[in-house]
This record gives sequence, structure tokens and C-alpha cells, in this order.
Amino acid sequence: MTESQTHLKNKTIALTAFSFILLFSSCRSLETINSQWLTVPINSHGQMEDFAKNITSRLYENGLLAGVGNDEKYLYILFSPDIRHHARPPSRACLTLWLDENGGRTKKLGLVHVSDQDRQKMPTPEARLVEQKDLAWGPARPQPPPPTAPAAALLKIVDRKSGKETFISADGSFGPAVRLADDWGDFAYQWRIPFQALGDWPGLNCNPGKALGIGLLWKIEPLPGFNKTDLDRLRPGPGRGGPGGPPPGMEGGAGGPGGGMAPENAAAKRKIWLKTTLIRK
Repeated sequence: MTESQTHLKNKTIALTAFSFILLFSSCRSLETINSQWLTVPINSHGQMEDFAKNITSRLYENGLLAGVGNDEKYLYILFSPDIRHHARPPSRACLTLWLDENGGRTKKLGLVHVSDQDRQKMPTPEARLVEQKDLAWGPARPQPPPPTAPAAALLKIVDRKSGKETFISADGSFGPAVRLADDWGDFAYQWRIPFQALGDWPGLNCNPGKALGIGLLWKIEPLPGFNKTDLDRLRPGPGRGGPGGPPPGMEGGAGGPGGGMAPENAAAKRKIWLKTTLIRK
């Protein structure tokens, strides 16, 4: 064997070994999660019903919660970036959901959901104490007028295969649907994603027994005008707690739920990549 042939052979071996290392690292970075057969009915308004209590979820580090299900038509995903209730100022949250039909971490097809939350459903511990005193020792204070109805939520479809980015309603009339609640932590996203193409939604080429990669990248930032003093006023005092805890059917995982209402920095991020296999009934 000539010197050039030996060099070429060694180079080939090195590249092969490097490729295996990359592949192994990529596989390790995905958390395997079981899918379950899930049937989610539609209510009289054409919206999917709450399925948080019917899906088996898993708890990960920092209170992150995720669950995956499917039926013959839809993929269902429950995701909460942190089930521990945090005292937050008015904030804007953005969740990017990536779907890899080959069970990896490819960012070719994604959905982006952005929401502004005034956190009115979760008053601070101090506010709850004031409300209790009003009820116990005197007439209730006049309540402020109800907030105006928010604009209809939108989803952005990121389809890098076709090079298109389009916006659709988040109610499922044009494909994917998402509902957002604060039952389990600050945010709880419930996704229903059709396998079939619809409108601008290209669909998922997925069948029972096939692996699917799911990337969930979430971040939250305070709305303009917020400062650190505002966050300090939201921090609970010692011994004061709030609601918290995982939904029924949750599996144990790394980490665990915090106790009660917990303060957190104004900005926060959560990220997880899941790998699941679709099942047949």
C-alpha cells in the first residue's frame, strides 16, 4: 500500500469515527417518551376539549412537563415549561415546536406560538391575602371592569422544505390547534396536530411504529416598561405558598415540582427534545 493510500485510509477511518460520535451525541440529546392512544372530543364550539388530565405526562428537570399521544388522525402534545407557579410580571412567551419525521432534531417543520399574559388568573400571595381579609372583615372592594377580549391567537408555520412561513388561526380550522392554560404552572400548552395536510399545513408523513422527533423551545420575557423593582414586589414572603402540583397520571422524572408560588427571574428559557414512536390502537 502506498503512502497516499495509507493516508486516505486513515482519513476515511477518522471521518467514519467522527460521524459515529456525532450520531451518538445526537441520539443521547433526545429524551425518549412513550406515546399513548388518546381520543380528544370536540365541544359544541368546534374546539378540542381539555386533555391534560387524560394524558400520561413525564416530569423533567426544573419542573418541565411533557406528554405525547396520538390517534389515527392527530398528534397530541402536552407541554408545560415549569409546573411550579412563578410570580411573574406581565410577560410575553414564545414557544417554538419542531417536528422531525425521521425521529431526530432537524428544524425543517415548525410551529411558533406567541402569547402575552397579564397573569390575572394567578394573583400574587399578597393579593390573595388582601382578598381574603376583604371577605372576612368587610364588604368586597369594587372590582375593576373585565379586560377586553384578546385578539384571536395565531400560529406561524415554518416550512423550510418549501421556504415558506405563513400564519394561521390557532383554533384548528386550518390544521394545527393549540390551547393555552395556567392550570399546571404558568403555562400549559395543549397541541393537536393533524397528520394530513390542510391549507398551508403540509402535514406529517407519520405512521404507527414510526419514530418522531419533537423539539420544544420556550422563552418568556417581560413586556416593555417592566423593571427589577416590579419583580421584587411580586416575590412571596416566607411561608406563603400558592397552588401547584402535576396533573394526574404524571410519571416521575428527573427533578420535581417546587412547593407553592415561587419567584423567578423576569426572563426564562426551557428547551427539550423528545423522541416518540406513534402507536396503533
